[in-house]
Amino acid sequence: MNASFSSAPALGRRVRLAALLLAVGCVSFVQGTLLGLFDSASPQRWLAPTPLVLQAKAQCDALADRADRLRCAQALVARGLGGAESNPRVAAR
Repeated sequence: MNASFSSAPALGRRVRLAALLLAVGCVSFVQGTLLGLFDSASPQRWLAPTPLVLQAKAQCDALADRADRLRCAQALVARGLGGAESNPRVAAR
């Protein structure tokens, strides 16, 4: 077969373990950074399921047209987040 592979020195167990730990550390760092960026992109992750919100969501779900249900739910979230005028990300959509 290929002689260049057979003449390469075998890596020791410690070197392989160090490489594995380094790779796991790098992947964990990248994942942590991405999660941190996504977490900081939204100051409020969830709209609290208060009785008022659940009642309003039920009213949205009762609408016959799918587009109307979607608009109603978007308006509900915008109100829950402080209104579109105070949240430029909601207003831009």
